[in-house]
Amino acid sequence: MDWDRIRVFLAVARAGQILGAAQQLGLNHATVGRHLTALEEDLGAKLVQRQTQGCTLTPAGEALEAAGGSISQWRALSADFARGASGEVNAFVGGSRVNSVWNVVEKPILMQNPNVQKIIIQDAAQPWKTTITYK
Repeated sequence: MDWDRIRVFLAVARAGQILGAAQQLGLNHATVGRHLTALEEDLGAKLVQRQTQGCTLTPAGEALEAAGGSISQWRALSADFARGASGEVNAFVGGSRVNSVWNVVEKPILMQNPNVQKIIIQDAAQPWKTTITYK
């Protein structure tokens, strides 16, 4: 997983346009566009609809943006597991975006770390809330 591409995507999602994200990141707009296209190819999903006045997120893009607050946690988790660390990390995500988020962010971590165990807990009282523990 190229975490820099996710960082660029999140900047585009927040800015609503590639040029605005490029300015925030101090990059050329063509570089931002290439990162975005490469991430979409990596994930096999279109993340943004490019328009003349900016970008709008697709459902997959919305799911990835929703995971944005947890991206740094997953990145740290990936690095920890790569070093052979153990322990538990809890991640939360809600609603219908659960599958999209995990496929986008979690799958590469679990593929690179086959000994990691994943436990999913769905809260019946709060169906919008899912807890995932990695051991």
